[in-house]
This record gives sequence, structure tokens and C-alpha cells, in this order.
Amino acid sequence: MANLIITIICIALTAVVAGMGLNYINTEHFFGKKNYLKIEADFNNLKASYDVYVIAKNTKPSVANWQDDLRSVRTNINTSTDIIPQDLFGFTWSYNIVNQKPYFCLSGNFDNVVYEGMKETQKFLSSKPVYINSSCGLRSNADISSGNLAITYWM
Repeated sequence: MANLIITIICIALTAVVAGMGLNYINTEHFFGKKNYLKIEADFNNLKASYDVYVIAKNTKPSVANWQDDLRSVRTNINTSTDIIPQDLFGFTWSYNIVNQKPYFCLSGNFDNVVYEGMKETQKFLSSKPVYINSSCGLRSNADISSGNLAITYWM
């Protein structure tokens, strides 16, 4: 009889927990870490392409044609993939120069999973000038919970 009562209590507790929708796994953090690997690799690839371009051409890529400029010096490298990263969850890559200082930026509408990935990227690149804010080109960090979201990597 005691076993029957314990079984009924266990079934009832299981139903209550399942009904409440408890989630013990932080999937946003997991996918954020996965996104960090992609964002960090894309930043490193863009920086490497930028460095090759500056050495080969003795000038910075143009803001208007930066993608074609970077592709122009990397075509001799045996790779089947485009050196310009693909958009990530609707976030787009951009390049700009402010006061003779160039930067690459990934920006879009706030997404918590991408934000987690950006924070991890910033931790990994902590020795470099990388900032998370609401728009590209800012040299400060801000806690963002909605609206625009951007991570800027200054060269």
C-alpha cells in the first residue's frame, strides 16, 4: 500500500513539474556559446583579409566596396568558401572608417541568443577593442535588452 501511495505522489509531482514547463537547461547560453565560435571566427577571418589587403595594396579597403576589395586579394588562396561572412540570424556585417580607424561590425535587431554569443566573443577577444552597443562604431559597452544590437571590432 505504501508503494502505491509513493507511486501516485511521484506521478502527481511529475505532472505538476511538466505542467509548469520548468526548463533546467539554459539553451540560450548553449546556442550563444555556439554563436560565439562563429562570430569570433568571422572576425578573425575579416581581420586576416583586412591585413592581407593593407599589405598588398598599401591602403585600407574602401567603405563602399570593402567586400570586393577584400575578395580581390584573397582569391589566390585555395578556398571554396567566400571570405566575407554570411549573415547570422538576420544580423549583417559592415565595415567603416571613423577618424582613420577602421572597424568591422555585426548588427541587427536584438536577439538574446546572438547577444549571448556576442558577450562570449567579447570575453574571448578581451585584449582587443571589441564593444557591444546599440549601433556600430561606438567605443563603449552597454547592456542591451531590446532594439538594435551591434558588436564592433576596431582594427
